[in-house]
Amino acid sequence: MTWGHLLFAAGSTGYILLGIFLEERDLVAMFGDQYRLYRKQVGMLIPWRKVAE
Repeated sequence: MTWGHLLFAAGSTGYILLGIFLEERDLVAMFGDQYRLYRKQVGMLIPWRKVAE
């Protein structure tokens, strides 16, 4: 992997993680406790994880 590819991969990953953070914040602001409950049941990056009840 060249330095350019590494820089692009790191920048893209950072951009996506920042987008996830901002989207989660907006969803909590829009839906409140209903979304917080959903977030406890479903993973952020791996949505099919098992729910611990």
